Amino acid sequence: MILKRWFLLTMLFSVLSIALYSQSEKQKIENRTLLQNYGIESVREVSGTEEQKFILDRSVVPEEYIVGPGDEFYIFIFTDEMMEFKVNVNPVGDLVIPGIGKVPVSEKSLSEAVKLISDFIREKGVRKGLVSVSLSNIRKFKVLVLGAVRSPGFYVVDPVTRVSELIESAGGFLQLAKLHQIQVYRNGVPVDTLNFVNFLLRGDLGDNPYLHEGEVVYIPFGDVVKEGIQLRGAIVDSGYCIIEPGETLGNLLRRKGALKNNAQLDHVWVIRNEKNGKRFYKVKADEFDNWVLKAGDEVDIVEIKGVSVVGYVNQPGVYDYLPGLKAWDYISLAGGITEKGSLKKTIVIHEDGKKEKGRDVVIRRGDIIMVGRSTTNILIGEKSSILEVTASLMSVVLAYLAASRYTR
Repeated sequence: MILKRWFLLTMLFSVLSIALYSQSEKQKIENRTLLQNYGIESVREVSGTEEQKFILDRSVVPEEYIVGPGDEFYIFIFTDEMMEFKVNVNPVGDLVIPGIGKVPVSEKSLSEAVKLISDFIREKGVRKGLVSVSLSNIRKFKVLVLGAVRSPGFYVVDPVTRVSELIESAGGFLQLAKLHQIQVYRNGVPVDTLNFVNFLLRGDLGDNPYLHEGEVVYIPFGDVVKEGIQLRGAIVDSGYCIIEPGETLGNLLRRKGALKNNAQLDHVWVIRNEKNGKRFYKVKADEFDNWVLKAGDEVDIVEIKGVSVVGYVNQPGVYDYLPGLKAWDYISLAGGITEKGSLKKTIVIHEDGKKEKGRDVVIRRGDIIMVGRSTTNILIGEKSSILEVTASLMSVVLAYLAASRYTR
């Protein structure tokens, strides 16, 4: 009798357990269906596994990040049932939460938006349990860049794109760009003036801020007469350059940066227009940071002198000076002599004007090596020229004789 009762109770408990489990599963299916009807994907299986669509130079600061259309939020609700999903801020700035309602979050800081969403969910029925809201992905938008850049126009950016990245996308600055007075407009109103030189020299992020919707970045052109200098010599980015008031030669060289391998920086020549005409200044390296540039200056970065190989060689040009090498070593670097050349006709011209003959002359910095034409080639060439001239003269004489006979 006792065994029968125990068996019946066990069976009853099993049936109730199965019924409750079935009801729970049915509820989960209904919740999942509700989310899908709203076009929202359940992310129980995919949360945290999607590829990151943005690259940050630092963590997002909730008090500074401004929410806008396209931002994606991850919402986790845990009461008697766990729900998690992702929703995007729609084009009018609202976050539509399935089965609950919409919250206006555009133009709010991230910290304000998170609080608004959490409070809204609790007001609409989830009074107990856990509600978690976080930013899961960031939006894209367009920004216009105009002025002294290679490719002005609209570019797709995100809220963690800086001005420097926008300039790079636009092909970089033009030579007459006024870097110290970049203008930022928002909805047609000027909101900031950036001194990009501060960022280039000191990494000041205050002059390289993040971009926002509705902004236009304008890089003005400088006045080449009133604000420009000429930069020449052993530097990649040579030509005209706009300087800021009080800029030193040292700052200019640091921000321009790309010097050639043969640049000589123990001194720089500056040509300046003065009352009595042009004056040449030899500015030494330890004076660079104290030498204040003026509009109209011509800055010449001197090249370290190499060795020139010219004449009848396969690859004439200027080669780096290497101590101890002789003339024939440099001729080998220049690809050797041509069929018309001769090592015996090698002449070395030194910087002081003195000349030495021969392939074994020890070369000094700044020397010029000239490889002459071989004697054989000269003679053959002359004979060929003489024959051509003789043939031409004979043809004229014969033509004259023929004409004379005809006229008689």
